Amino acid sequence: MKGTKQPWAHRLLGMVMVAGLVMGMALHAEAGAETTPRLVIGQGASTAEDGGAAALEAVERSRTGLGERPVSFVMVASSEGYDFNQVISGVRKGYGSGVKIWGLTSHKGVMTREGWQKGKGLSVMAFSSEHMAFGVGDAELDDPEAAARAACRMAVKDAGKSPDEKPAMILMTASFGEEERLVDEIDAFFGGGVKIFGGSSGDNNLSGEWRQFSSRGVHKKGVVLTLIYTDLKIGTMYGNGIGYVATGKRGTVTRAEGRVIYEIDGRPAGDVYNEWLGGTIAEKVKNGGSLMFEGILAPLTQTVTASDGTSYNLTIHAVELNKEDGSLTSLAVSKAGEEISILHGSSDAHFNRPPIVAIMGRTDGRIAPGEVAGTLFFCCACTHMVLEGRVGGFIPMVNRVLNNAPFLGAFTFGEQGFIPGLGNRHQNLINSMIVFGKY
Repeated sequence: MKGTKQPWAHRLLGMVMVAGLVMGMALHAEAGAETTPRLVIGQGASTAEDGGAAALEAVERSRTGLGERPVSFVMVASSEGYDFNQVISGVRKGYGSGVKIWGLTSHKGVMTREGWQKGKGLSVMAFSSEHMAFGVGDAELDDPEAAARAACRMAVKDAGKSPDEKPAMILMTASFGEEERLVDEIDAFFGGGVKIFGGSSGDNNLSGEWRQFSSRGVHKKGVVLTLIYTDLKIGTMYGNGIGYVATGKRGTVTRAEGRVIYEIDGRPAGDVYNEWLGGTIAEKVKNGGSLMFEGILAPLTQTVTASDGTSYNLTIHAVELNKEDGSLTSLAVSKAGEEISILHGSSDAHFNRPPIVAIMGRTDGRIAPGEVAGTLFFCCACTHMVLEGRVGGFIPMVNRVLNNAPFLGAFTFGEQGFIPGLGNRHQNLINSMIVFGKY
């Protein structure tokens, strides 16, 4: 399936972009007379080798958009390989010791509106607003539920708020492996109804060099949360299933434990997956092996129906076929009794997804193109894996949708987001956008 052309993907992109431009004009027409931004975001990047120097250079470049405005909160996306205590020190030196930091590492580089910053480097996105309050909390992941509660309590205190006051949204990053438990516990802490968006920190080759960090310190296996309190416009889109088409091949999970699917319809899950793929992984059924690439272009999916009747495909990336029992190891939790099927995608569809998701995120917040203050983008690292030399080629299209506003993107090892009628979820192979409005 590698390199398969999908003309429908280009047609869909064209239709959605036209619709987005029309919606943008309509939003602009209905916008009020307010002209002074209530939120200003500055962005800067650096490829300096030293962590402190890179942070200071990125801060200085962000001043082009910020001027001398005070900064209360900064997001940092970085490649692996830095001394992140130096990065934290550089950010605090540049913006002031009281600045609050939320940061994560990204697979093989970071994305900005200037393009794909491959290799070692970092980017900052700094927030200046009197109409936003931020609270950052972090914890080690020895016990996921306890860590989630501790990070929530810390973040509430850091924001100067009460636990009864719900934030507008929550940013989350963690080391991959326990995301479902973290999301459930964070959701429960605030009584549900608060959007949780984020991405699991990545590294270059799954070697464990991912990091999560805040102004308090650096974690290899931890969780970092930011609570955002505001009445400004925020649009979100959790792009599950976008760019994939259904195949009609489906079954029921009859045995599963955590992220391992043992049986589908009472048979070894690997045998069923091989049949759904037309026998193309027969050798791996016999000897075991990685399904990383097959799982990107032909993911498993759980079809669920939201409270409003809308159906969603929640993608599950199978990454290993286990020789001993024919089971499938995946990157998301499955449960016995769930209906499961297989989708079909392509590299072209992955290339065209980001601008589509950007349009949907912007219109979700009813934010006109000229009202975009900045955007945070979480993109599954698998998109990087299938795009080869085209990584970052979609950024000019994203810039067009977002009026060239500050844009910070990371390639992550799993994505968290909110689905209307279903709530907060952790899945794989997702593009998600958070679009912050100026007003």
